[in-house]
Amino acid sequence: MRSKKLSVTIFVFAIIIAGACTARAASISLNTATSTELYAGQTLDVNVSVDPEGVGIAGVQIDLIFDGNTLEPLAVKEGDLLDQNGAYTFFSDMAPGSNSISNIVGLILENSSVINPNVFATMTFKAKSAGTSFIELKNVKISKSSGELLNVNVSGRTTFNISSNTHQNGNSGRSNGGGGSGGGGISGENFTNIEIKEKHDLYIYKYITTSYSFKRTDPIISVSITGNISAGDVNVAVEVLRNTSSLVKSPAPDTVYKNANIWVGTYGFATPMNIKHAEITFRVPKSWIESNKIDPDSVTMMHYQGAWASLPTKKIRETSESIYYEASTTRFSLHAITGKKSYAGSYNSIPQTTAITEPQHTEKQVNSAGNEEGSPINSRKYLTIGVLMGMALNATLIYNLRKQKEKDIFT
Repeated sequence: MRSKKLSVTIFVFAIIIAGACTARAASISLNTATSTELYAGQTLDVNVSVDPEGVGIAGVQIDLIFDGNTLEPLAVKEGDLLDQNGAYTFFSDMAPGSNSISNIVGLILENSSVINPNVFATMTFKAKSAGTSFIELKNVKISKSSGELLNVNVSGRTTFNISSNTHQNGNSGRSNGGGGSGGGGISGENFTNIEIKEKHDLYIYKYITTSYSFKRTDPIISVSITGNISAGDVNVAVEVLRNTSSLVKSPAPDTVYKNANIWVGTYGFATPMNIKHAEITFRVPKSWIESNKIDPDSVTMMHYQGAWASLPTKKIRETSESIYYEASTTRFSLHAITGKKSYAGSYNSIPQTTAITEPQHTEKQVNSAGNEEGSPINSRKYLTIGVLMGMALNATLIYNLRKQKEKDIFT
């Protein structure tokens, strides 16, 4: 806490020293991952994006005001703007008030700066009640590493229409504490289609892998997430389904073993901007593979985003009962585990061939002119000749190797 106060003091002191000395303009704007048509109970993420316009910047400070009657702030998370070059940064989100969030501060704690545009911060809100609402930036300050303030072009207001109706599609009610789509609340899946559901909250750190283990949602065993940001407590929920998800237009291709929804955080969180990479560990029983004549190397985790697409999937281990797989992704939502039919007919099967039996030992016949006719010959003769030729070749090779070795030793 002492270092946080010291860092903020340094930043504010630098701003005071800079005084009225301003440089060329940067730009800052609000943008959302959701529609401006919201529903009561729905959550939304609002990004504060900064474009330095080619000037090296090292600090940003903003206030945010909003309609507290219709919106409830849930979380403020640091974006990738200031640490995109790997610099050590400070970020303070401060406690929100009833109608505002004051002194959201970020700065680079090194003698460096950034020039590329990116997201400075992401705010998560919950729509509380129906009406027209707004979010607006205030008191924006952007500085260089020297403390010199930049002129700022601010596009800092966005408005929302909030309906009192319950949202009926896949984007509805995906609210929970922390980060991406549907983890803590109603996912939008038809309730009667959910066989089992399990969810957990864990802290996601930037560039550190967080593993969520699931005990009841077989075949989904675990979800491991490496963040692109430090997102705080993020809820991950797994829904194992009885049939194809009610949120898709058509079932996944090939033979489907199981359908499952995996929701990570609040709506809009599970994107490559927030997730560096993630792995889904799952298992498939050998009994299902054998009974459906599935090629075990073809088992794939499919992901639905407007259409079904396969995720990179690899086999990681095997037991007497199941084969375990790992699928890589940066997005979560609707999934299906599928496999393709095996040409061999079943798991670990060997193509059926004619049984090997003792060859027929009939001698070739010689006709009256002394020529052999086309009847079979004793195959053992050829086998014996082949063995003798092999022995002779091996003996010659060994002799030559020994002579070469003697020559190498005595020369």
